Amino acid sequence: MLRLIGMALVCGTLAFSARALWADILLEEDFEGEVVVVPWMQEGGWFGSELGVGKRVTEETAASGTRSLEFTIEQGSKGPLGFFHKVKPVELMYVRYYRMFEKNWEWWKEGYGPHDTEIYGGKFVTPTDKDIGVYTDFWRTGDTILRLGTPLQKGVPDAKGQLGERYGKLTPGNGLPWNVAEPDKVVPGRWFCVETMARLNTPGKKDGAVKLWVNGKLVTAIEDLILRDEEHADIKFDMWFLGPYYHPGVPKTEKTYIDAIVVSTEPIGPLPEDKKSVFLSADVAFGYFGGVGKEQEAADAKQGAAPTAAQPASPQPGSQ
Repeated sequence: MLRLIGMALVCGTLAFSARALWADILLEEDFEGEVVVVPWMQEGGWFGSELGVGKRVTEETAASGTRSLEFTIEQGSKGPLGFFHKVKPVELMYVRYYRMFEKNWEWWKEGYGPHDTEIYGGKFVTPTDKDIGVYTDFWRTGDTILRLGTPLQKGVPDAKGQLGERYGKLTPGNGLPWNVAEPDKVVPGRWFCVETMARLNTPGKKDGAVKLWVNGKLVTAIEDLILRDEEHADIKFDMWFLGPYYHPGVPKTEKTYIDAIVVSTEPIGPLPEDKKSVFLSADVAFGYFGGVGKEQEAADAKQGAAPTAAQPASPQPGSQ
């Protein structure tokens, strides 16, 4: 269900601390209701492609509720066309979502990607011709990384030029360093939580910032970036892209799932226990069982029975 909400009180179900925060929820999508598709660059829905062309809403698995969005990537292809969504222009954005790669997922041996999601700001012509993009990517080692792209801003150095090695070496795929902790590896067949923060710098200053959390654990935190130059002082983050895009093409036909998307101006954190699906709250997922007895938990989940085990609470973005 798509909900565009202004100035929503974030507490309880989205809380990562005991205190309540007033946050601007820019986008929330859980695929429980109609997925709204609109013409190119229009507000109020997803655009750039249609359902039914390599993607569909499914009830086979979910991170929250009973439905998620399934992508089918045909062998050799770079992926089905993704979705874009306009949001209110902001200088600070948080994006949280859950992703799952199917149990039999096979990573490729070379090439970039997948580019999974991306925050855009300013002029946008194509995904590679833009003022700014903050990528959330995966790497063939099963790692989650952040990357930056500012191809139309000549006054913004690339990540390596800005950072050197003071935060450590770049991660695989020229991703920003994991300067806080290493992320959990992607486990095919299990849902995991990704959250990204991007804050534009004051024009002329090095005070832009990006952060990455994986399963609630802060892994990247960099706070002295140039993300816009003085010639682009007015740009703001105003669009989000949902991929994925696989540069080398996948080695066989494969599926991946996404759910529980929130775009906000405040930290979001993983789903609270009462909002997790039976797959997540019982620590089971479609096609994957973590140990003895999980087969029965999954069968119970399909029948709507209460889970017999609870997933331990994960550290929240606000706690780091």
